[in-house]
Amino acid sequence: MNVKTGKYHLSALLNSPVHNEAGRQCGQITDFTLTLRKNWPCFDQAVIFDFNRNCQRLAARKCFKEFAPASFVLSTPINDLPLLPSDFSKPTATQLWDKSVIDTINVRTVQINDLEILFDESGEIWVNGIDISFRAALRRLKLDGLLGGILERFGMSSSGEIIE
Repeated sequence: MNVKTGKYHLSALLNSPVHNEAGRQCGQITDFTLTLRKNWPCFDQAVIFDFNRNCQRLAARKCFKEFAPASFVLSTPINDLPLLPSDFSKPTATQLWDKSVIDTINVRTVQINDLEILFDESGEIWVNGIDISFRAALRRLKLDGLLGGILERFGMSSSGEIIE
């Protein structure tokens, strides 16, 4: 499996196209399920919206030929992936958005606006930290490109504020 290492944000991965091995777009990423590995949260499955059947499906990492921010290519036919059950109870990454957590270093309550994630060379996708910045909220709402430049002109730019 081809993996591109680096740091990204969850909001940048959502709605990414999913292609079949023939190169046709067959769906898009809508979420990721979370699990603990080595006592650290990581993504273990992608939730994919299937364009052909108009439904949500689950795809483990092993179902992908390429699993990278710019290229999600399935090695398994999308019709062979299991449907997302209506009573699905496993935690997903987007469920963390807007949750309040305690920053124990700065002793304050903060809100999760986005997740910083790390793709490593082994193919694991780890939650590296939470981004509590206003810029993260804009990015998640797809307003960063529009309002980010305006805020910078008025000297109000803010980079991400990551809490590991």
